[in-house]
Amino acid sequence: MRLKWVAAMTAVAVLLGGGAFAGVRWFGRSPSDNALELAPRSSAVYGNVFLDPSMSQKNALRALLAKLPKYDSPDEASTALEGMVDKLLSDTGLDYSSDVAPWLGSQIAGFATIEGPREGAYALLLAADDPGAGLDAVAAAEGLEDGEERSHEGVEYRRYKPDLGRHVPASFVAVGALEGFVVVGNEDGFRAAVDASRGASLADSKEYDRATEGLSRDRLALFYYDPSKTTQGLGGMGGPASMGLLTGAAGPGLGAQKPGAAIVYARADAIVFEASSELPSDAASQAVVEAVGKPGILADLPAGSSVAFGVSEIGKVLEKLVDGFSQMGLGAGFVEQQFKTETGLDLRRDLLSWMGDVGVSVQGSSLFDLRGGVVIESRDPAASKRAVEAVRRLLKREDAPLKPLSLPGLDGFALGDPSVPEDINVVAADSVVIAYGNKATLELLEPGRTLGDSKLFRRAEKSLGGGFAPSAFADVPAVVGLLESFGLGTDETYVKEIKPLLGHVSYLVAGARISDDKVIHRSVLGID
Repeated sequence: MRLKWVAAMTAVAVLLGGGAFAGVRWFGRSPSDNALELAPRSSAVYGNVFLDPSMSQKNALRALLAKLPKYDSPDEASTALEGMVDKLLSDTGLDYSSDVAPWLGSQIAGFATIEGPREGAYALLLAADDPGAGLDAVAAAEGLEDGEERSHEGVEYRRYKPDLGRHVPASFVAVGALEGFVVVGNEDGFRAAVDASRGASLADSKEYDRATEGLSRDRLALFYYDPSKTTQGLGGMGGPASMGLLTGAAGPGLGAQKPGAAIVYARADAIVFEASSELPSDAASQAVVEAVGKPGILADLPAGSSVAFGVSEIGKVLEKLVDGFSQMGLGAGFVEQQFKTETGLDLRRDLLSWMGDVGVSVQGSSLFDLRGGVVIESRDPAASKRAVEAVRRLLKREDAPLKPLSLPGLDGFALGDPSVPEDINVVAADSVVIAYGNKATLELLEPGRTLGDSKLFRRAEKSLGGGFAPSAFADVPAVVGLLESFGLGTDETYVKEIKPLLGHVSYLVAGARISDDKVIHRSVLGID
């Protein structure tokens, strides 16, 4: 039962915090995350969902619900959502409306600590208007029998050994009431919550405060993580090689990261996701983050792009990454030497030196008009043309299916495949373009109308807010059309349940902002 209950209630938390349920509980005070008082300061992860968010969030959710054709009123949304929750709870033998809703309070939270490969404390923290009723409901769940009364630091709880079947090992599950919450977890998790309530909780954590700094306080849900707690707990998994992997020696910019956090909140016309982290200390990771946080060529990609990505100064970013690999004990120049051995090209001189901003564009709304490619701005067109010619010679040596370009007046080559209708073109001009088909190639070289001219993109860019540079964009109706052309549109569940909702999603845009030594990532899902 332990796995069934924890999995079910975690899924319920995600679903209830997803928006619709919060949007129909109209009355209540502005939310305060009281569960922080029960989460140990040593938590590797912590999550919280407000079931009774602020009035501004409720109003935003009501506006969003009004746009969705499946629900004519908040009551209809609530009924539909409760039906989904009941399905999640079916394995526990509980009914949401009669067994859970009467006592469930304003939030569901949870934490986990990692003390070893198979060790750690975890617990769900269920705010309870009536903790006694909550304890009765948990005790009535299927698989919990003959609980044993125990206590920790004067706090009573019941310990159960759930029946998970003959072949499934089961550890004890502890259930008790604490500071207005029903706490359900392993025994170490319950005891950790009790200890945290007496001090040393996330509520007093400077790391937590730092991680959530800069994120909106008016939110529906939050997720917090501390990678250092994970690597400390898993330190006993192996020798130096495994520890190097865990602590970041496996690659530049992967190690010793500080805590971060992510949130979800609603606007009247969008769902917003934000994440906060500290600017990495190593040069390689800083280069990656700064490249994403700068305006690149995303807005200069073709206006018909269904999906588009952009990164600024890709050559400099890759150079920093190569420098980082040289600090991993592989020896200075190891990556460059291996590259030269395999290709005959000097990685820095022949490739990275001329690379500027890069953009990726996928166009088309069906399988039949699918096209797209990559454009790399060149800081030295002569050098980039030499690089394209060097790549052509390398591919010829490997017996690749090379063909002359079918676009007169352009330098480069094509790769043909009888199984696909169009060639892959590689063109060297003022920029380097690698694209599927002649139309996509010409559009990337001379786009004419760009995303920057598109009303939808401009609206999406504005929705990110001041200081955010967009790095990714999706025209959701076009993407949906493309996926449906691959067969998604024939799925009955998709057609009945999902498509009516997707029909009101207009765009997805993502970007980042760097403020001092903090990086804020924001993604916005626009809803019409």
